[in-house]
Amino acid sequence: MHHRIDPVIEQLSAGLQHSDPPEHTRIHKRVNRSLAPTVVNRMQDQIQSFVDALLAPVLRTGRIDLIHDFAEPLPVRVLGHVLGFTPEECEQFRRWDDDFVAVTGTRSGTPEAIEQARRSADAQIAWLEKVTARRRNEPRDDLFGALVQGLDAGHLQNLPELQGTYLSTLIGGTRRPRG
Repeated sequence: MHHRIDPVIEQLSAGLQHSDPPEHTRIHKRVNRSLAPTVVNRMQDQIQSFVDALLAPVLRTGRIDLIHDFAEPLPVRVLGHVLGFTPEECEQFRRWDDDFVAVTGTRSGTPEAIEQARRSADAQIAWLEKVTARRRNEPRDDLFGALVQGLDAGHLQNLPELQGTYLSTLIGGTRRPRG
C-alpha cells in the first residue's frame, strides 16, 4: 500500500489555485463571470431565504451555536447555489475535503488517514466526472456550467483543470481556519 500523500495532492492540484499568469488569468476569467456583482446582486432573495432557514430553529428554541448552526452552513449553501449544487452535495464535498485537509497540511499522516484521503479524492473525482458529463447533456447557467462550457470551448485545458478550479473555488468559499 502506498502511504504517501503526494500522489493525492498531484491528483487535485490543477486549476485556479495552482497556476500562475497567464494560465491563472485565463481560468480566473471563467470564474469571475459567474461571480460578477450583477450576478451576486440577483441572488439577494435566495441568500436571504438561506439565512431565514438557518435562523428559523434559533427563533423557535432561542439557542444558537453561531459557528455550527450559521457560519458553517451559510457559505456552503450560497456557494452551492452559485455552483449549481444542492447543499447536500456541497456537504458531501466538505466531508471529502476534511479527509484530504487532515493530511495535506503537513503532507504526512497515519497510513489510515492517507488512505482515507486517497479514497475521498478518488470519490470526488469520480463524482465530478459524472457531474461534468451530466452538465454537458443538461447545460445550466451556473458557475459549474460555465466551467464545463469553458472546457468544451478550450478556455480550460482539460478535466483535471476544471476539477481543480471547482475544488479551489469550493474550498476557498467554505473552508474556515482550524484553530
